[in-house]
Amino acid sequence: MAVVSCWQLPVFRELRVEDSTVLAIRESPTELRFDMEFVLGMRHPMYRAPADDGNCYRKGRMIFRGVHELRWLKPLSPNAADGELGSIERFVLDGTAYKLAGPWGTLELCASTVDVDVF
Repeated sequence: MAVVSCWQLPVFRELRVEDSTVLAIRESPTELRFDMEFVLGMRHPMYRAPADDGNCYRKGRMIFRGVHELRWLKPLSPNAADGELGSIERFVLDGTAYKLAGPWGTLELCASTVDVDVF
């Protein structure tokens, strides 16, 4: 199977994930959740033109459900406790494994679905 960038997945269209900020990462036995401040693309249904000609930011979350394998290749950064999580610099689907990396750490996981909520 080919490696697919997150922006090629329908759920991430019109989200500029690489420009978005990770606010928190929460793990449970079958779920991994990223609380985010997303940068929206101009065709996203919730996009509103910003007054300052900058980006349109909206809070949201990215939720991997049905997680049956999760490996932290580089542990969660100690700075994460200080709220210094940064962005998602790499996010691909490689076969059946999602691979994500950023200042917060590096991980691989297998999950049934990934969903995005923007509010």
